[in-house]
Amino acid sequence: GIEPWRVSVVGDPRSNAARLVPASRLRAEVRRDFGLQPDRPLIVLVSKYVSMLFSAEEREALFKTMHGAARQLAGVDVVVKVHPNEDMGRLGDQVGEWGWPEAILTKEYDNHRLFGAADAAVMVTSMAGLEAMALGCPVVAVQTAGKDFEGDYMPPYVSAGSVPRVDLGDPDGLAAALGRLLEAGPERAAIVERGRA
Repeated sequence: GIEPWRVSVVGDPRSNAARLVPASRLRAEVRRDFGLQPDRPLIVLVSKYVSMLFSAEEREALFKTMHGAARQLAGVDVVVKVHPNEDMGRLGDQVGEWGWPEAILTKEYDNHRLFGAADAAVMVTSMAGLEAMALGCPVVAVQTAGKDFEGDYMPPYVSAGSVPRVDLGDPDGLAAALGRLLEAGPERAAIVERGRA
């Protein structure tokens, strides 16, 4: 009964579409799409392209930190969401050179579906973190020690403590943080709630 011109829609319709799929079905669909076992935890690593703010060395350290943590977490799957500005072929070559040739890379797959199905997401501070948290996916920020990636343009969810933060080059710390998030318990629930808030 409301005239259409009175209604404003704000947000990404892909996020809404992911929310409309029952969680168990979304998890099953995403795992099927990537050929993953249905009962294994899923972690999404959000890649960051090389820029004036993020060096090639930092990018390599991000992948090596995630790979090192994944090896410590038995029975987890990792899907890498590749940034639109990255070259998939080149990144695939680099990831192999960095010792992770079996990494699952995707550029086209919808990140909202990934976040809605994932047990956790790992990334440098980005808007993708807000998208993940809005979908109830806990985030771990992996960053260069002493470096601020929030600046004046990003909501300060890392510095405000809404998500755990781990230094680049610390796979043990990342594995520990992810291990706590992969367990259903009060710490995971608190981080999910802080992220939504």
